Amino acid sequence: MRSSERLAIAAAALSFFISTLDLGIVNVALPEITHSLHIGASVAAWTISAYSVALSVTILPFGRLGDRFGIVRMSVTGFVLFALFSIGCTLAPTIGLLIVFRALTGIAAAMLQGTAASFVSRYVQGSYRGHAFGWVSAVLSLGAMLGPSIGGFVVTFASWRWIFLAVVPFAIAGFVAAGMLRDAPSVAPREVEGSSERPRGIGRATPFVVAGALGATFIAVFVGSPFELTREGHLPAWEVGLVMLATPLGAAIAARLTGALVQRGLGVASMVGGLAVDGVAALALLATPATNLELFAPLLFVFGLGSGAMQTPAIALSLAAFPARQQSTAGALQRFVQNLTIAGSAALSGVFIDRLGTQSVWIFTASVAFATILIVATLTSVARRGKTTLAVVG
Repeated sequence: MRSSERLAIAAAALSFFISTLDLGIVNVALPEITHSLHIGASVAAWTISAYSVALSVTILPFGRLGDRFGIVRMSVTGFVLFALFSIGCTLAPTIGLLIVFRALTGIAAAMLQGTAASFVSRYVQGSYRGHAFGWVSAVLSLGAMLGPSIGGFVVTFASWRWIFLAVVPFAIAGFVAAGMLRDAPSVAPREVEGSSERPRGIGRATPFVVAGALGATFIAVFVGSPFELTREGHLPAWEVGLVMLATPLGAAIAARLTGALVQRGLGVASMVGGLAVDGVAALALLATPATNLELFAPLLFVFGLGSGAMQTPAIALSLAAFPARQQSTAGALQRFVQNLTIAGSAALSGVFIDRLGTQSVWIFTASVAFATILIVATLTSVARRGKTTLAVVG
């Protein structure tokens, strides 16, 4: 593999890594933020929602700008701003200012996520691209995995205000990796390769629908789990962080392995299987008390496996559905959908927890997973009938 390919994978992976690390760190600190600032769970959840909403609103323009002016320039600027605004979160004296700096950090994250996936599609050879997406997706999940553990450790032995500084060293590393690359041409010499699946027609919506479901279900678990483990399991923050490692660990493992499935044209099957696993795991978690960690933690791991099985094909097939000159835009659209559902799900989960209790999150998660399976089946069926009709007419 060429050095430029390694640097591109590193830049893409670090872009996703720090943005998911930032979410995971905040999630496990929500109970502490609620107690420290004397606010409700629904208000505290806006530290997540403000970040996600700002990211979602600005990611599409930044993706388009990446296609037009170069993804390296956009990425380098994003890493610098992400580090600066994270320091602002650390220094914020009130919940209002904290939410403002979280929103600004979300804008910087949009610059990173809007260009991240296109680093792989532009710089990595087609024969290795599916596996590269697998690695990038695994690192994305690794960010979510380390977030709760780092956040739990910091909250337990220091103040929750220090959790935001954890992303700064990784932002510096991403700045170095992206800065060592030269911008690829805005129009690549060939179409995007790396998967035998190339969504057409209405089938192009499938990976975006799954990305939305993944965002909604994954963040619901990450918001609901800390409250259930803290309130019902009576665990300290550092133990909550350790238990929550199970979900992103499973996601990282599955995301790495499903890169090979994408390469072989089994991306849609992987996404449907992941949705089914997540739905069943959510129902099992509904029936399992948080005090039963011997079963609760493995179920979180199984849920992570389902999420990881969706992540890699959702990214790869989203880009495969668009021409080479629109790769940054396609990646931004995929992240826009996923982050929009993250923001909505975080806010809804906080309301559910305040009014209906933590177990309502599992019902919501299972409902989203099974409903999405039906939507994907419908889209796939319509797309296949369209192909058959074209073949007959031709």
